Amino acid sequence: MSYFSLADNEWLEAIVLTPMTANFPEGERLWEAFAKYGQVPPPEIWKKLEPFALRRFGSDKLSSDARNRLTEMAIVVWSWSKEAVSPYSISSTALRSALGLGDDTIRAHAAWYFQNFFRGSKAKASEDSTERDPWSQLGKAFFAEVWPLEPTLQSPKSANHLANIPGNVGELHFVEAVDTILPFLRTFDVWSVSLEFSLGREEAGGLQLVEAYPEATLRLLAASISPTQPHRVLELGTVLDKIVASAPALQGDARVRVLRRLAHE
Repeated sequence: MSYFSLADNEWLEAIVLTPMTANFPEGERLWEAFAKYGQVPPPEIWKKLEPFALRRFGSDKLSSDARNRLTEMAIVVWSWSKEAVSPYSISSTALRSALGLGDDTIRAHAAWYFQNFFRGSKAKASEDSTERDPWSQLGKAFFAEVWPLEPTLQSPKSANHLANIPGNVGELHFVEAVDTILPFLRTFDVWSVSLEFSLGREEAGGLQLVEAYPEATLRLLAASISPTQPHRVLELGTVLDKIVASAPALQGDARVRVLRRLAHE
């Protein structure tokens, strides 16, 4: 997501910014168009729009697509603000409040968008890497600064996306990622360990994480999979076998016994 360029900021201020930041009748139509078809504006324009954009997370005057796009913009700006030298800034407190005041659909979309930062990041998360990996830069900070803390604001929809993060951050950060997201997880409908957790398949490196951190893997699965869900889970039997092979003391763990009933194999 890049930002648009406009040759005349004074024209932008008069024609666009003023209606968007004042109670003008055409303001909401401009917000709808900006959110759905625009991109992140230059830093000085974003700074003026920020409080009004965050206020619209829970607006019933915008379409769900527009509100989702505004959520993405805010998270992108927050991620850019974490770079060593960045012209962008955002109030983390205000962003957290906006996510809390928005509905569950907004928070689920925020969780989905945020977890995409970690897709394919395993290769970067190594002791020898000179490139800063996404978890070190954004992972813990997001939950410490941005994600709502209230238990009533956590849901299966957002958990479905958050649970995918540990399997994508690599061995170096796997346990820390599990510990970080665990308070925000709720059980959700799980069909496949590889799809929902990025674990369970040897070729994707998922089983290597299970073997290295069996107890953390078990905590993640137990917090996410309801024992009463009506269908079985693909790859769950393989993962449980790896867990008890790596940590034999977990063989008799109640969580293992409960999850075994849902194993597809």
